Amino acid sequence: MDDFWGVTILLFIVLTLFVVVILKAMAYCNKYSYVRHEKVRMLDRYATLKSGDIILFIRHTHGFTNSLFTNDLYSHGGMVVEVDGELFISEATVDSLPNTTTGEEEALPSSSQINPLLHRLRNYPGALFLMPLKYPLTPKQEKILRDRVLVETPYPSAVHMLKAMFRIPVCAQARHCMQHLAWLLDEVGLTPTRYVERGDKMLELGFLVSSRGVTTLSDEPLGPEGLNVYGPVYELLFDMPPPKEAWAAAAAESV
Repeated sequence: MDDFWGVTILLFIVLTLFVVVILKAMAYCNKYSYVRHEKVRMLDRYATLKSGDIILFIRHTHGFTNSLFTNDLYSHGGMVVEVDGELFISEATVDSLPNTTTGEEEALPSSSQINPLLHRLRNYPGALFLMPLKYPLTPKQEKILRDRVLVETPYPSAVHMLKAMFRIPVCAQARHCMQHLAWLLDEVGLTPTRYVERGDKMLELGFLVSSRGVTTLSDEPLGPEGLNVYGPVYELLFDMPPPKEAWAAAAAESV
């Protein structure tokens, strides 16, 4: 009898989890199946990109599974940062990128990092989106951002994120991509005003809140006085020409 009830309870738990996943998948599809973004060309937007702009991504293969549990359309995100006149993206990731010289795929560090913006966007296996900051960062904010993007924090494991979802104490330094963005926003003073008024920071509100909060910042007042705001999210059509090195290599191969 004990075995019978044990198996029954186990089957009930499995079926319940299955139904929950199905319901979440249906809700996700109903919510996002017809979401459309205005499309903009990278060639037209590149000159306007600046520190603080947010780049969002939907990966071809992992977007649905990653964002299903957070009820978010986007599967990854990073922040633009200008360093010595060059644009980079600050992100926390476990991804890979082609080597700029050999073209061979190389794993990126499982941590927060900065990567050349154009190289990252050109080689991302999925869709790209831009959420531009309406006003440029102040010189003080720029300096803080440049300092913070050099701080390397580990990318959390699946177990770490599961614990975080249930508010189980975990390593505070490990952050996934959206938590990394939330931390940068807090550090440069772009925390949503409604959180500031409550004395909260985005990063401290948990895994799910930071994931959804970052991607829904459009038109929300930011900072203590609400002086800045992110614009709408645009789908970014990457049409930048390849770097000169690639042209030279292609020309050499054709000879």
